[in-house]
Amino acid sequence: MRIGHGPWMSGSSSILVLLFLGCGGDERSLDWSGGAAPWEVAVKPSILVGDSPEEGGALNDVTAAARLSDGHIVVADGGMGASRLTLFGTDGQVSAVLGGTGDGPGEYDWITSVEVGAEDSVFVFDAMHQRLTLVDPHARRVSTLSVDPAIITNSQRFRAIYRRSDGSWIGLGLDNGRWGEPLQVARDTVLVGRLDQRLTTFHEFTSLPGPLNVRVEVEGRGYMGSPHFTPWPSVAAWGECAFSSAGESAEVEVHAGDRRALPTLELPVSPRPVTQEHVDDFRDRALARAPAETAPITRQLIEGAPRTTHLPFFSAMTTDPWGHLWLQEYQPPRGASTRWYVVSQTGQILTELTTPEPIRLLAVYTDGILARTTGPLDEQYVAFYPWVIGGQQMAAPRPECR
Repeated sequence: MRIGHGPWMSGSSSILVLLFLGCGGDERSLDWSGGAAPWEVAVKPSILVGDSPEEGGALNDVTAAARLSDGHIVVADGGMGASRLTLFGTDGQVSAVLGGTGDGPGEYDWITSVEVGAEDSVFVFDAMHQRLTLVDPHARRVSTLSVDPAIITNSQRFRAIYRRSDGSWIGLGLDNGRWGEPLQVARDTVLVGRLDQRLTTFHEFTSLPGPLNVRVEVEGRGYMGSPHFTPWPSVAAWGECAFSSAGESAEVEVHAGDRRALPTLELPVSPRPVTQEHVDDFRDRALARAPAETAPITRQLIEGAPRTTHLPFFSAMTTDPWGHLWLQEYQPPRGASTRWYVVSQTGQILTELTTPEPIRLLAVYTDGILARTTGPLDEQYVAFYPWVIGGQQMAAPRPECR
């Protein structure tokens, strides 16, 4: 199963195939007429963004992207401290720069989520400014809404927010761990809950164990890093459903619009043990990236980090237009490929999708998928791969949660 990675690939015979495995249970969101037909995605993307650096179209550290109804693609790149928002046309060329780095309206510092609303309005969340910006990409109008300071503390800020069908938001908040002496390990807590439309109230659904941080002192100075195999909890929304996973088990929590907890999804996925090869590879790659003067500190952080017995289960999630949950299996740093589980709202694994290592799935649409790809020189692209067979054959989604 392959997807082309970008313009450096040749040939057109390969396709990505998704096979839905069986039709047991009450899976009414799937159209099973004609049997479980495979889905195919063309190897060559219909739109490729990022291959025109001379026109300002080169991408660096893509954090989010979304596709408009007319086929245009909005891309956030630049990462923390250098974010920009760009509109690309269906030819892959820059159509408009919608915002650059800064503190004013329509300017950004760290874009972590981009979502499309009614009439192709674009919702952009800046985690550094704790601000939601509504952008009209064609009329170039913007309006902003900040998270109420009353629900932000020095230790709790929202990492990202995701829009729900009732106009409210699912917030992913980070509550930083506290350091103690001589304690040198701190664990963050990630809060998941509902933000109202005006971002003034937050109703917590659940709290999940977040990233683990390790701190060492060298010559009176403190250094901090994240140990190996520590996932970030992930969140997704569909309709009035909120899904969340800490990534450390095969469980996914589900919450409905009225804050009631629905039965936890327990996926039939087996744990994968952490091997010495995993640990050695992580250390070697980290040391290779570290400057010579900080390499000893990097080694101390890695060797002093607590070790787990098994790899995390999941590292990302999203949903598709039919209400299925897509869960990305965690891969060690040198993972050769990435596996996605496509799961029904009752926890049934419908299929497994494998993509090569440079592919990062960004969004699923009725006519294809949007993905970030990486080239041999670490250059980045955003590509849209249309379904050859698949999306258009699905039945209309159920509006209710579950």
